[in-house]
Amino acid sequence: MENKSLARLAEESQRYRSALEKCKGQFFCVGLHDFPVGACGIVSEMLGRHLLSLGFQEVEYVNAERGPKLDGNWTTHAWLDVAGYTVDITADQFPDWTGEKVAVTLATDWHNGF
Repeated sequence: MENKSLARLAEESQRYRSALEKCKGQFFCVGLHDFPVGACGIVSEMLGRHLLSLGFQEVEYVNAERGPKLDGNWTTHAWLDVAGYTVDITADQFPDWTGEKVAVTLATDWHNGF
């Protein structure tokens, strides 16, 4: 992806996150009431459709899990892969995430841990 397209991807992802933050607490959809907590799946699907409508290609939904189920440390998370770039606007719901609220980057060790 060329730098101009990558910058636009980051900008659109940030705008989408900002819009969701402005509407926090006003959603009818149960999965968005505590945004970003528990919202990764639905938000990734919505953002993916938005990016496709803007002409971005190679937009893929990623759903992954980590940790053992038996000891209560199992979690799931979802984000987008856009032409090889990780796009995640809800990672900050996890206490071990140390990145920005909006991640548009090559794969991170944190994401690879799922």
